[in-house]
Amino acid sequence: MDIVSETDKGGGLIERRFDLKVGNEVVPGVVWSPEGATGPRPKVLFGHGGTQHKKVGHIPAFARRLAAHGWASVAIDAPDHGDRVPAEERDLEPMQRFERVRYRMNTLTGQERKARAQAAVAEWQATIDAVQELDNVGDGPTGYWGVSMGTMFGVPLLAVEKRISCAVLGLMGGRLGGGNRYLEAAGQITIPLQFMLQQSDELVPVESGIELYDAFGSGEKMLALNPGAHAAVPPYMFDINQQFFQRHLGG
Repeated sequence: MDIVSETDKGGGLIERRFDLKVGNEVVPGVVWSPEGATGPRPKVLFGHGGTQHKKVGHIPAFARRLAAHGWASVAIDAPDHGDRVPAEERDLEPMQRFERVRYRMNTLTGQERKARAQAAVAEWQATIDAVQELDNVGDGPTGYWGVSMGTMFGVPLLAVEKRISCAVLGLMGGRLGGGNRYLEAAGQITIPLQFMLQQSDELVPVESGIELYDAFGSGEKMLALNPGAHAAVPPYMFDINQQFFQRHLGG
């Protein structure tokens, strides 16, 4: 892991930008931690949505909340996102970029989808390995927060990564994630879980989201169905998410 920059964001929050070599890829990421932090502490991994990036607004905002409790937060750019956007797409308007990403995801073959998920899992596992070596993070308990594409990649990650002990997911359905293989992976997830859906989601039908929720093998899981479109998750859900993490990662 190469630390690219360190920035005092004010209010006791330190942001460190890093690059991590994983196979043939350089994965850009960010670690947020309390000012002066040393020693192991709880941490939350953040998976961003499609066309977003590691520092999209709600992620550093949530990281600031967690830092106030002494916790660390970690986010990385998914393939083809953030600092990894293909050169030919960097000047596209947001809606053009959205349509390009959606088309690419919808036209992947089953084998391509599997390979993409495996790459995302490998990058997250390498990230966990690396951040646990940092003095201001350590090997404390780990949670995962990721909705939409963050859930698409989060499900295969949580199915195999036993260092993650609880998760917040949502805005994704069983068939959208990849069908039977994806639902089978969800069945292997048994950690405590919160799952969020939007009643008027233009991308994820509620029935598809419930299909995925039902597939999870977790003994403790909660489904939150809120009014509004895909990107209109109400702010109070972040309070509920934070309480969930505090309950399962150390108070």
